[in-house]
Amino acid sequence: MSYIIAAIGYLGGSTVQPTSQYFHLLENYWCDLFGKTALNSQPNTVQELALIATSLLCASIAVFWYSLPKYFLPSPPIYKTIQYTGLISMFLALGVMTAFHDIAILVSSLFSGIALLLTFSQLFKYQYYKLLVFGLFSSVLSAMNFIVYYSEWGIAGLPLLQKITFIAFLTWFGMMSLLALRNGNIDLLKK
Repeated sequence: MSYIIAAIGYLGGSTVQPTSQYFHLLENYWCDLFGKTALNSQPNTVQELALIATSLLCASIAVFWYSLPKYFLPSPPIYKTIQYTGLISMFLALGVMTAFHDIAILVSSLFSGIALLLTFSQLFKYQYYKLLVFGLFSSVLSAMNFIVYYSEWGIAGLPLLQKITFIAFLTWFGMMSLLALRNGNIDLLKK
């Protein structure tokens, strides 16, 4: 919700339309909300809200990674690896709000990739195929973000792809949290 409020309050244009006075879903990236000065050289009045929203998001997902493994009852090494790599990834993800944005994304993605792969293995083991497929779908979207960003192939569509990926992963985290709240016993999400 904080992201939506920050986006609505953003008065700073985009790389496509630097003089525009709003956040455009098809042209702005979430990180456009982080600068002290907006892309149209005006003061960014929603910077603090965007930083708080990102910090809360990272903290929430860190709690998710810390809590999730106990519902699968994996072996202790898998349990700890999911927890630690997930926590590290969210700590590193805070770097997206700094000048180290790109490196923070790369390194945090490496750690979250490990947590995701191990989580996917547990979803497969416990036959949560719908959650597995949706998680894999979200991961493919994430990989597409990397490919587009670094190759610049289709770069004009990246802001929208970023929002779709964001929504997909938040939906998957929500579905996984629902599973955890129900003590891992959701037949609806199986097979």
